[in-house]
Amino acid sequence: MPDSAPLELSALSDGAATTVHIAGEIDLATADEVQSFLREQLDGTTEAITLRLAEVTFIGSEGLRILIWLRAECARRQVGLVVGDCSPIVVRTFGLCGLTEVFLGEQDTA
Repeated sequence: MPDSAPLELSALSDGAATTVHIAGEIDLATADEVQSFLREQLDGTTEAITLRLAEVTFIGSEGLRILIWLRAECARRQVGLVVGDCSPIVVRTFGLCGLTEVFLGEQDTA
């Protein structure tokens, strides 16, 4: 069985807005690390968080749970959330789970 892609988390912030890049797999094994990282980024953000998921190679139910949590937490704190630059696997998973409009809105996902 091949090794899973290592998880890579990075962020750029100016205090008001933060862009978060996630690469690798978001699953049960990485969920705590991803959620903790996103919580830290959200704590330091006042206006908006942008997620860049172009290098995500797998997203499981725990990954979706984290994104749903992040969306709710951003709404509670009145911080914008933009999900963009999604890998095909993320777009497909959103579609299969009925979450395309929730996370990508009217964006062209073709």
